Amino acid sequence: METYYKAVACVLKDIETDPKILCFVHPPPKNDFQIPKGTVEKDEAYDIAVLRELEEESGISKCEIVNKIGVLKRICNGGPNGDQKEEIQLWQMYHIEAKQDLAEIWTHIVTGGGLDDGMAYKYFWHSLNSSDFKNFDNVFVRCFDKIKVYLEIQTNK
Repeated sequence: METYYKAVACVLKDIETDPKILCFVHPPPKNDFQIPKGTVEKDEAYDIAVLRELEEESGISKCEIVNKIGVLKRICNGGPNGDQKEEIQLWQMYHIEAKQDLAEIWTHIVTGGGLDDGMAYKYFWHSLNSSDFKNFDNVFVRCFDKIKVYLEIQTNK
């Protein structure tokens, strides 16, 4: 099985009161909720990849990495439609803080030349305290669980 590395931008706000993560609605045919992420290019550092992916997918350019949250291992069928051979994905998760004002809801046209180039992602904030995850794939729910543990450790330091 081949291994692929993904950079995952966990843009968080309201950490002390009601932690929220930046999410988007992926256009059809997927029509599910996701968080900004993408493939790490060959010879690209993870921290560079996560900032690049965030800007391409959301338009956020003024931000900084607070910390690496951790790595999530995913075994899945590859390809954009999940119809390729099984692969291992190692999701490099980073806590990102925006250094620019962000709206509650906005739409961004994806750039970067990848498969999603030109698609319109509709962004919103999702509470990590919510129990409503029905529109998220299980891998994102696993990400949220990892983020909650990370935040708990950070607040108890």
